[in-house]
Formats: sequence, C-alpha cells, structure tokens
Amino acid sequence: EPLASPLMAPATTQDLMDLKGNPLAKFAACVAASGGHHLLLVGPPGCGKTMLAQTMASIMPAPSETTQREQMAMASLRRSRVLHETMQQPVFRQPHHSASMTALCGGGSPPRPGEISLAHGGILFLDELTEFDPRVLEALREPLQAGSMHLAKGTHSAEFPARFQLVAASNPCACGFASGQAQASLPNTPDSTQVMRRDFCICSPERLRRYQGRISGPLRDRIDLQVQWPAVSTAQLERDWAFDLMSAMFQAHAIKTEQLDSAAAKKLAQLCRALQLKRQGQLNAHLQAAQLLEVTGVDPQTDPLLKKLASLGFSQRALHAVIRVAQSIADMFGIARIDERCLALASQLR
Repeated sequence: EPLASPLMAPATTQDLMDLKGNPLAKFAACVAASGGHHLLLVGPPGCGKTMLAQTMASIMPAPSETTQREQMAMASLRRSRVLHETMQQPVFRQPHHSASMTALCGGGSPPRPGEISLAHGGILFLDELTEFDPRVLEALREPLQAGSMHLAKGTHSAEFPARFQLVAASNPCACGFASGQAQASLPNTPDSTQVMRRDFCICSPERLRRYQGRISGPLRDRIDLQVQWPAVSTAQLERDWAFDLMSAMFQAHAIKTEQLDSAAAKKLAQLCRALQLKRQGQLNAHLQAAQLLEVTGVDPQTDPLLKKLASLGFSQRALHAVIRVAQSIADMFGIARIDERCLALASQLR
C-alpha cells in the first residue's frame, strides 16, 4: 500500500527559537544532535515535548551519501515514495503507539524492514512512549545497541540497518502531572478548587509504579539523555539560560548568531560530528565501553563524580552514557578533554 516517504521531515517542523520553556530540554536536544544520542523527554501534557521532538528534524545534519543510499534501499523494499528533493533532510518516522511489533521491527515472508529500519540514519520519534505495548518496546533494546535488526522467519532471514536516533516523549504518570510536585490530597467537597486544578498528581503510588514500569530499566539505560520537564511558571519560562550556555559553544566554533535558533544549532552539530568522525570514525553515541577510556580518558572506576553516581545506583551502562554525553559536550565547547563541567552537565541530562 502507499506509505509516507521515510525521507521527509515532519510537515510541522519548527525553529528552535520559537520554543519557550525548559532550557535544559533545548540544550539536551542540541547535545543529542551533536553526538547522535538517544533522547527521552518526560513532562506534563502540553509542555512542548512533541514540538521539541519535531524541532530535532531542523537541527539534525544531513545524512552521508552512504546512509542516503541505504535509506533509498529501505524505502524501495517497502515500496515507499522516494523524494529526491528531500534527501538533504533527516529521516523522521513517527509511528503511532498502536503499532505492532511487525510494523516497528519488520517481518513477513520474505522479511521486510519496519519503522526502525526506515528511520536508519535519522530520527525515530515515539510519542506517548508508555502507551506502546511493552513487548514492542523491549524489542528495541537490541537494535538500539547494535544498530541493526536481524529478522528470521521459516527459511528466510535478513539483516537490515537500524542505526536510528531515538527521540521519545512520555507523561510522568497516568494523569500527567507527577512532575516533582506533592500529590494532591483531594477533599470531600465536590466544589473544591483543588478538584478543578489540573496541576496536581492524583495517581496513587501503585498506579504511578505500574505506569512508569511500562518502560523497563534496561530500555531506559540505553537512552543517553533523559530530561524531566517540570511544570514552571510563566516568569520562569522567560529566564532561558540555554542561549547563555550555547553562546560559549557557538563562539568556540566561530558561529555567529544572536539567538539560539535551528540554523546555528545545526551548524554546531555538523562541526561536532565532523570532529568525531575524524577522531574516532564514528559518533560519540556509538562508542562502545572498550573505546571510551581510549577516546575520552575518563575512567568510571577512578573519577570522583562517576564514583558518586555509582553509589547512587547508576549502572555501568549509565555511567558509560554519562561519559559519552560529556564527550559530546566537550566537543561542543571546543575542548580536547572532558573536564568537571562537562561531566556535571552530562549527569544533569541523565
């Protein structure tokens, strides 16, 4: 059947400068674009998670020629339309949360690629992540780490590339308002103003546990950037420190801009990715544990901050993610080695 082109950016692509609120999330989006990291946004309804995820398409660098050929091959296997005029835009796939495992991972006889392979070299956006079937989400664990998807059915088998960048958005709880506030103690009077307010979490601890448990720990561990989007006042929205932080990064790469917009963020991402490919032949997000010490010079067994994070319950995979993100931040600052500032920022983005 006719399918949407996997080579098209979302029709509602917006500029980064048009988004208001949560500077940490905007900074995380720039880090994700610069290092190829997976990103999880958690926050209440209407805070702008989906808008920021769609903005990622405007700050992602264009894929390489090799990746473009692989994208066209995936599109041809699914009989999708290939629009040559959009080849310089990143792939952006946004499957609905009702998607089956076959639709997301691929299948059939002979096997055909699914959404994760059609997103190869681009963005796979999973909105309302907790509404997906948990079994479907668990199937993402292997391709997130390996960058490929192996399918086998009967006598047929195939391996498709799946080096996509996951961007996911989720509410913190079933009602959507467990963003660090105290839970509301609802009074018995039906005309109470607290009942009418929708900025308090009304979920029981058990309901909250079940909801958040739909995203397993091993899957979360594979997402380098995890940003909690708190409810903030209008006054706080105006105190956007993201540009102050990004200004130093822009200056380090001789990027002239007066605002944190998509054009400047995309140019920074292009320069950082070129630096990473020259240094290690791959993006920071794809560095394996054995390569981290050689490339970054940071040992999680001896670094004081990482040792403290380990004592707080961070797994070895999570510590490696912090180091990878810190290396991307160091590249954005234009410094040769990771310093304490980079590690501190990377830990805040976890």
